[in-house]
Amino acid sequence: MDSDDLRAFVAFATTRSFTHGAARVHLSQPALFAVVRRLSEALDAPLYTREGRALALTPAGEALLAHARTVLEAEQALRAELHGERAGPAVLACGEGALVHVVAARVAAFARAEPGRLQVRVADAATALTLVASGEAHAAVVGDAGGLTLPGTLTARILEQSEVRAVGHAEHFEGPPEAPMGARALATLPLILPAAGRPLRVAVEALLSGRGLGPARVAAEASGWEAMLALARLNVGVALINDIVPCPPGLESRSVRGLPAVVYRGVTRRRRGAVADALMAALLRVPGDAEETA
Repeated sequence: MDSDDLRAFVAFATTRSFTHGAARVHLSQPALFAVVRRLSEALDAPLYTREGRALALTPAGEALLAHARTVLEAEQALRAELHGERAGPAVLACGEGALVHVVAARVAAFARAEPGRLQVRVADAATALTLVASGEAHAAVVGDAGGLTLPGTLTARILEQSEVRAVGHAEHFEGPPEAPMGARALATLPLILPAAGRPLRVAVEALLSGRGLGPARVAAEASGWEAMLALARLNVGVALINDIVPCPPGLESRSVRGLPAVVYRGVTRRRRGAVADALMAALLRVPGDAEETA
């Protein structure tokens, strides 16, 4: 498999079209079709299927796409080293909350050292993992409360662990701030929660139903910690957020017993290149470590 064939396959796989893919790499449509057929024969596996009028990659096609991107990235890095060219982008996928409270401080030195190279794709956990598996992102940071399953092509390292806390006006809480809140107290509160089916919402409902306390009292649904805290400041209810998010002035917080901790993991492909290695090294750097000096 030479790099031209791999580059042509990436164009096809990205566009899911022989016509548009061929235009990207300045080939005729029959020529691109021949490239894809040749790669399929070399791997002894179909690389795409037809779903009505649309084309979709098979598992073998997805695997080849990730491999092709890794090979082409290594080629670009070598050219950059030999000829002083600019290295390609470093793409990191994560949620907005994780970006603000987990990722930003860890990758700041990387971004300063190579201005304009870091690209952040804001995405939920499932999308972020898909982006890494396909090679569209070099690394991802995802939060997991115990239900994360990685495909065999990916690997993860733990970055940080966060407990869930209830945040709201003092009138909602009893006892001193250091006293943890149990399920029974939680069941009495008007809660600001993510939408049904989201991991935190599932964990809360499981805790309360497991104690025979019925469904949660949902005061409002919101997506994102900042939105949840904004509603808590307006006294709509009590927000359940990760303790990596600072408690705003004027509100109080309580730890909650029985809810699983959220573990943030940095995820890359098992067969990763130098860019993914550099991003993972940055992510594993503990914020607050002394800056390297020249």
